[in-house]
Amino acid sequence: MPRGSWLRLLGFVAVFGIAGVAVLLVGVPDVDAARRWVASLGAVAPAAFVVGFAALTVTPFPKSVLAVVGGALWGMAVGLIVCMAAVVLGATFSFLLGRRFIGDSVRTLVGPHMREVDGAVRRSFLAVLAIRVMPVLPFTLLNYAFGVTAIRYPVFALATAIGSTPGTAAYVAVGALGFDVTSWQFWVALSAIATVSLAGVLVTARRRRTRPRSEHA
Repeated sequence: MPRGSWLRLLGFVAVFGIAGVAVLLVGVPDVDAARRWVASLGAVAPAAFVVGFAALTVTPFPKSVLAVVGGALWGMAVGLIVCMAAVVLGATFSFLLGRRFIGDSVRTLVGPHMREVDGAVRRSFLAVLAIRVMPVLPFTLLNYAFGVTAIRYPVFALATAIGSTPGTAAYVAVGALGFDVTSWQFWVALSAIATVSLAGVLVTARRRRTRPRSEHA
């Protein structure tokens, strides 16, 4: 691989690692502090939250925490709209960074095997959807990974928006309904997270079983 490609790839890994350390040092945002920040911004607070949320999803910061905060700040309905806008915007940021900054380096490193990856995801809306339905998977790393592949952005964006909605809604509900682990609402939200994760696993397993038949045919 050319030296410039190695430098871009190593630079990306270094920056991503530094961002991860910074996230650990900053810690989880305090809801009371976030409420004071929202009150100080007034009407522009939702837009500022969307931009900040999207920027943080480029780093290893867990979007689930941000979705919980969004629910605590705006409630279920508005919180879900705000958080989903941020999820799609943040996924777009990571996707474009992966495609434009490290795409050529990773594709050169992987070599001929990249054709198999491209063939699996180029037009596979359901493949992306199944992965997005599982909120426990690393959201940011998958955004970068999809950016490296040949998948078309509209397919990626639409599958991300639809597939991320159930898991994001569950996390928003945790924030909107409170953090009391003894409340039934809290456990319903956690059950929803587990359910959508299991659904993603089942869809992925089904695709793996049916793929050899279609290829053979």
